[in-house]
Amino acid sequence: MAAFTLKWNDARAMKRMTRLAERGVEHSARFVRDEAKQLISIPGPPRSKAGPIGGNSGEPPRVDEGDLIASVVATSAETINGEILAWAGTPIDYGRFLEYGWVHNVFGRAIILQGPRPWMRPAYAQLLANWPKFFK
Repeated sequence: MAAFTLKWNDARAMKRMTRLAERGVEHSARFVRDEAKQLISIPGPPRSKAGPIGGNSGEPPRVDEGDLIASVVATSAETINGEILAWAGTPIDYGRFLEYGWVHNVFGRAIILQGPRPWMRPAYAQLLANWPKFFK
């Protein structure tokens, strides 16, 4: 009769699982970054002719000078308080305004200056449709 011993190294196993999860989260952030860049890579008319951005409300913004597309980044994954986090987006303020639209409040009355031109939410929706492949 053969005998064997199984040793479980909990710390090493957890470290490996954490590393695999970080890789999946980081890959997910890069996917969202790439999808967002693709959505906003359609050329539009020059800024001087079309106002601040080209395209219609409800559609992703069009590229005029390329500042927004150049600013879209994804961070490396890091574990903070047991949570594995990565971020994809832009540090440019008007990226948020494009996503949700510009509304101005005049004497308690909302005036829509520009409708939303979502580009991050559709990229995130693509991630939700594809996320299992990043954690294999």
